[in-house]
Amino acid sequence: MTDFSFYKLFEKDLDRWENVSPRRSGEPELPVRIEKRLSGPVDIPAVMLPLPDTDRFYFRDRRRRYEVGAAGCAMEFGGGEDAFAVEQAAREISRIWDHDPRFTLFGGKRFFGDDPSPEWAAFGSFRFVLPMIEIRADHTGRARAVVNLAPRGCPVDGSCVKNNADALRKLLLRLDDPLPAPGSPDIPPYTETHVPDRRRWHVMVGEALEWLRENGVRKVVLARKKILRGDRAWNPDDLLRALGEIAEDSFVFFMRRPNGDAFFGRSPERLFRLENGTLASDAIAGTRRRSDHPGIDDRLGSELMASLKDVEEHRIVVDYIREHMSRVCRSVDVAASPRPLKLRHLQHIITRVSGPISNGAGPLGTMGLLHPTPAVGGVPPDASMELIRRLEPFARGWYAAPIGWMARDCAEFAVGIRSALACGNELHLFGGAGIVSGSDPEMEWLETGHKMENFTRILGKTE
Repeated sequence: MTDFSFYKLFEKDLDRWENVSPRRSGEPELPVRIEKRLSGPVDIPAVMLPLPDTDRFYFRDRRRRYEVGAAGCAMEFGGGEDAFAVEQAAREISRIWDHDPRFTLFGGKRFFGDDPSPEWAAFGSFRFVLPMIEIRADHTGRARAVVNLAPRGCPVDGSCVKNNADALRKLLLRLDDPLPAPGSPDIPPYTETHVPDRRRWHVMVGEALEWLRENGVRKVVLARKKILRGDRAWNPDDLLRALGEIAEDSFVFFMRRPNGDAFFGRSPERLFRLENGTLASDAIAGTRRRSDHPGIDDRLGSELMASLKDVEEHRIVVDYIREHMSRVCRSVDVAASPRPLKLRHLQHIITRVSGPISNGAGPLGTMGLLHPTPAVGGVPPDASMELIRRLEPFARGWYAAPIGWMARDCAEFAVGIRSALACGNELHLFGGAGIVSGSDPEMEWLETGHKMENFTRILGKTE
């Protein structure tokens, strides 16, 4: 329990809102946003995650400048399977931002828009939520809470309830409940299946290398996954808490649907940040293990930075981001030289790219401009996407796709890698590897396994 009451904080505001007569002018009603400063620090995951049977979202930036949690669904945008649904959602989002640019939406989209599969059914193709409740804290611990009241005429649509004062009261009262005692993750006994298996992976990579040679494709990113089938349902809340304790320079993200399915992970890769008129992105590619021995770790880092294969793979991503950002920025600044990005178990090559926005590009347009980068897709894009569709024996869903939050003038999205999908008694772990000329199938198999280690170490097992 916190030192203050969320319910008491907003009680009078809800009473006033409930007693205001709805407009009769015939114009569509718009949501209402109420923001309050909190009197003390808040353990955001501990407060937000236990809320049952509702949307929950958590995001912490890579440098721990801020973290944000959200719960409930005041309004839902998207959810459709076609381009028309996305365009309609974009128009509706623009309308509420014209009313108040601070409205913050949480969500993301599939890697491919048209690859539905049963395990991803709860997430849809493109889905953003205006939550009922949002809590945001900065690096000093100062926190603010927001409640969003949807228009009284907001229809019931899936998990999006008609957001009246009673619905918000119930959520606020739940936030005031005593916090559960922290504990170790509850890991059920499980069996493990590789999709594809090791032999098929070697065949896949061999086919990709042949395709690269014959069709002039410079790079394609192939992924595989493990499916861990437990003897009971997985608890993604427990796994997220354990992920959050890992000391590394990466985003933490979590989206859980009312049916309990959750997509979450720790991603080192920023798709973009939009802040104060500046657009920033990261080019990340190339991989080596970390070592607990400083001398070995330095040698592995030096080997990575000197590797012609890894440097070329990285340069492909830098060139793509620079070219695409130049379409919406007055100028593009690329860091003078790449540097190693050292995570807990892996190290990569990273280059920062940034520039001032020139044409008012917003979050949705920027997402469409940059996704997918060659770090998760390939070059050229169309040919590499065709190859991924043909070779990978599973649907990527939201894996390696944008996930984050956005207001009209600011946003931050991670690339949904180093991630997992919890779906009932199944936990799907994902890992991808950039295939370029000279790639070795067995080395790429090991690399994709290393990229799952944040999870496998929590489970007490590594490859």
